[in-house]
Formats: sequence, C-alpha cells, structure tokens
Amino acid sequence: IANPPFNDSDWSGEQLRGDGRWKYGIPPAGNANFAWLQHFIFHLAPNGIAGVVLAKGALTSKSSGEGDIRKSMIADGNLKYMRQWYQFWSENALFVQQLVTQIPWWHNVIIISKIKEQDDALFYV
Repeated sequence: IANPPFNDSDWSGEQLRGDGRWKYGIPPAGNANFAWLQHFIFHLAPNGIAGVVLAKGALTSKSSGEGDIRKSMIADGNLKYMRQWYQFWSENALFVQQLVTQIPWWHNVIIISKIKEQDDALFYV
C-alpha cells in the first residue's frame, strides 16, 4: 500500500525521461502521478499486487499523455481497479498528513497487479 506525494511537480521528471520504468509512456515532467504508478508496477514481483492512493485527477486526466499511459496500463492488464473516495478530515483519518482541517478531499484508490487472469476478473476493495 502506497501513498505517494500527490501531483508532485518537483520530481526531476526532465532528468528521468529515458528511465527504464516508463514502459507505458513518459510521465509529464510537471506531475509525478503516473511516474509513481509505473514505478510501482516496475518493482512488483511477477505475482505482485499494490494499492496506491492518488489525487482524483489520476482517474480522469488526459493532459500531457496521462490518458495514453492509463490506457496502456489497462490494455496490458496491470491497472485493475480505480475508485474515487471522498473524505472529510478527522483525527481518525486514514491519511492525516495529506489533509487540512474541515476541507473535503477526493482521492483515488488504485489497485495495480502483474497477475494475468484469463477471465479478466476485477479485484473488489
């Protein structure tokens, strides 16, 4: 389970353009969301599964090639599940360090996996 920095624009994307982790496309230099997802897939064991929490834009963004990266991850069978999650801050919040008092937050819960299934079944969380 991972909770990387959301929408990180200062991740040295320009310096990492030729990185071997970008199997599905070069992530935009101004936003690390799809760099994180590809990083996690790259490091998963052959039957590995990972849960990732990202900002809501990761579900729908098509800017700077993000839509093409997401489409390639789905076509390859690695992106298994994406779901928006709405949360108000509280002292019992799951990711308190990301939240600010009394402000609602939208997140995406994303499941990625290298497991290839013949029936293409979804994982339910």
